[in-house]
Amino acid sequence: MNPSNLHIGRTSGVISGIISVNDYLCAQRLNRKSTHKRSLVFAEVLASCGFAVMLVDVKWGVVVLGAGVGAFLGEYLCANLVLPRKAKKLHAQRKELANEVIYSWDAEHLEAKSSIGVSKMPWSHFVKMKEDENGFLLYVSDNLFQMFPKAWFPGEDAIDGFRKLAARIGEM
Repeated sequence: MNPSNLHIGRTSGVISGIISVNDYLCAQRLNRKSTHKRSLVFAEVLASCGFAVMLVDVKWGVVVLGAGVGAFLGEYLCANLVLPRKAKKLHAQRKELANEVIYSWDAEHLEAKSSIGVSKMPWSHFVKMKEDENGFLLYVSDNLFQMFPKAWFPGEDAIDGFRKLAARIGEM
């Protein structure tokens, strides 16, 4: 769909695009953002406890500190090595991601169309929404989401209009 043909209003709009590997990776990072933060906090607390334990028992302090450093390294490797490789692999496996997706919405429904089918859902069927600088995730369950890259929107007004509708998720 040509961006010049897009219609965006306060409560309705249409966007389209092909989900790239980078779009997919950004969505996966946003999906696990709270887990990433919790893991880093856990690693920091563990390492801090290790320093505190060293004041009493050096041997156990080093063990606890090592566990904290290991937790940090594990999360770093997961976020920066494992996740990008996994996202690239999953993107390649999902053949439908190679096709254009057209999203349209109004105050009542969100519709997705592609070469493999059509889905039309009331906003009330979504349970939560997440947003970052790259896009939106609208969840139909705790781990199943639809992604909306911000690059597909024609401008900030369109993003704001979509955000206002999506912000009602959970209130319906």
